[in-house]
Amino acid sequence: MRRRVGSTTLFRSAAGAALAAGALLGLVVSAAAAEPSAAAAGAQGQASALLRGPIHEAFATQIGLDATAGMIVPKRPPEPIAEVPPDVRPAGDHVSWIPGYWGWDDGRKDFLWVSGVWRNAPPGRRWVPGYWSQAEGGWRWNSGAWIRADAQNISYLPVPKASLERGPTSPQPSPDDQWIPGSWLYRENKYEWRPGFWGRGDLYHAWIPDHYLWTPRGAIFVDGYWDYRLDDRGTLFAPVAIDAAARGQAGFRYTPSVVIDPARIFVNLFVRPEYHHYYFGDYYGDAYTHDGIYPWYEFQTGHRGYDPLLSYYVWKNEAQGVNLISRLTGWYEHFLKAPADLRPLHTLADAQGLLAHTPALENVKQLVLGRPLGDLLGSAGTAGRFVNVTANQLQTLTNTVGDIRHLADLRLGMEAGGSASAGAAVGHLVEGTAGATAAAALKLPAVEQPLDSLTGEVGLLRGLPVVGGSGGLLPGTPRLPPVPGLPGLPGVPRVSRVPGLPEVPGVPGAPGVGRILPSAPPLLPNVGGGLLGR
Repeated sequence: MRRRVGSTTLFRSAAGAALAAGALLGLVVSAAAAEPSAAAAGAQGQASALLRGPIHEAFATQIGLDATAGMIVPKRPPEPIAEVPPDVRPAGDHVSWIPGYWGWDDGRKDFLWVSGVWRNAPPGRRWVPGYWSQAEGGWRWNSGAWIRADAQNISYLPVPKASLERGPTSPQPSPDDQWIPGSWLYRENKYEWRPGFWGRGDLYHAWIPDHYLWTPRGAIFVDGYWDYRLDDRGTLFAPVAIDAAARGQAGFRYTPSVVIDPARIFVNLFVRPEYHHYYFGDYYGDAYTHDGIYPWYEFQTGHRGYDPLLSYYVWKNEAQGVNLISRLTGWYEHFLKAPADLRPLHTLADAQGLLAHTPALENVKQLVLGRPLGDLLGSAGTAGRFVNVTANQLQTLTNTVGDIRHLADLRLGMEAGGSASAGAAVGHLVEGTAGATAAAALKLPAVEQPLDSLTGEVGLLRGLPVVGGSGGLLPGTPRLPPVPGLPGLPGVPRVSRVPGLPEVPGVPGAPGVGRILPSAPPLLPNVGGGLLGR
């Protein structure tokens, strides 16, 4: 039996039948009974797709210059739900499914599910997931990271001192150069400061600099690496609020079904450094700033930290003569002054209601940040952007989800001294208690899939630069490694359209962003950007 609740399709079938079909677009509940009970139907209706909330860490990792502990929330997170990937994925040879996890929602004072993502993995990287652990006063989120795919273990270091980074110390050598922030490097049982330097940027890749993750056991060093721009990272799905009664049902299954467009959240993007997450949607106003949720452009320009995505996009737009910070500021102030019903909508149901009644509303496209995957696949302009996932591939992906959650369990046991049921990634012991001093490194499971072919050193900034001079690369200055896979990635379609940041309403004559350098087309399909229609 199938019925529709709002915009979400719910399925009820014999156990495992929906999985075998491999066509799951919504909330999936499997049980022995063929028909849902009245109570179950009511519970299913308490699930809704949200058009605002935290962005999956694996899609966009919010890093900091300092290794700081994550925020603490007052409730214990639920057990992870059974999440099944959609039966379509973005085109490309290096697309992986990264499962979702529970995130904290301040407005509801409860957890929401941060849906899994299809991700074009950064070349030469593997995802190590985050986890919740019990801490004094509640439960703390410990972030995940993209580490080297050939790493055999995770080492724990003393937490470094506060960063000495203060921005560029010399003039920009050329418009092609980006400033790479300095970092502490641990050598011979002590930290040495590696100053920042100018490095040659790449139009279609953002450099994620050296940084550290705080854990209850110590700091994890993540060396710098190239990542794709937001448009090319894969498919981002909406977070979901799931009623406790629904997620507690035996056989409950969920498949992400609402796609979020990076080209639109670009305007409505925020950072929450205490939680180490990006947020998207309507977080306009002093109340959110008080909670530590800042506009992403203000986080760096306000000297609160460093944002590699912002640095990349500012640098890229400068080539077109566009002041990105000014335009983002204009959009923020526009929505800040707008009535609540003319800000980005909070749920898919709200968005569909607005589109049904006021489709010609000026700038309505900036208010609707998501769209059902089923509608998207049937629209023009998506040909070649998605491919089907077979039943066998879906089963393989399901097994991979278990492996990733097991790795979160391993981190929990090593770092927080906790214990968890299989795949739970939720600690039961307070940080620093028994089990957290067994070894100095966590042995990682082997990577089953072959590593991407790479050129040069990937993410390694070796050697300390010579301090002083007047711009340019000094003798001994670390250089960014070549972008992996240039001039092309095998089997990946090439497209030339780059979605632009729209002009701020009421600001005439603002230059368009359009395509920046059309002579250098992107290397991956523009899966995320511009999918929802203009």
